[in-house]
Amino acid sequence: MSAVPLLLAGCGSSDDDALSTPGAAPAAAKFVESEVPAPLDPTLALGQQVYRGDCYNCHDIGKKGAPRIADRAAWAPRLAQGTEVLIRHATEGYYGPAGDEMPARGGNDALTDAEVAAAVRYLVSHVL
Repeated sequence: MSAVPLLLAGCGSSDDDALSTPGAAPAAAKFVESEVPAPLDPTLALGQQVYRGDCYNCHDIGKKGAPRIADRAAWAPRLAQGTEVLIRHATEGYYGPAGDEMPARGGNDALTDAEVAAAVRYLVSHVL
């Protein structure tokens, strides 16, 4: 039997140290909303559509203090207020004590109350 050589590109580089260290936690996967398939729930599917049309502008990058989608730590104090409060803030607008801003209807006055509520529920679904 002959040995087959095994080539490991980049093995031992600083990028691999965390992976090769016993007991090291693996790096957290980055959440990429655009790769999320359409939800089966019709409300969440509508919410995803609204999110991708309007909400992503702020919630993908944290613009104006917007909690990034799927960022549990940023959403925790907001979720503690309840979904209905979040829907009201998204519909009517909100200026937070830390200078964060949620423009009414995400800055799109054409959105209906149902569309705003669906978008909030979609965002919340990624942190519960």
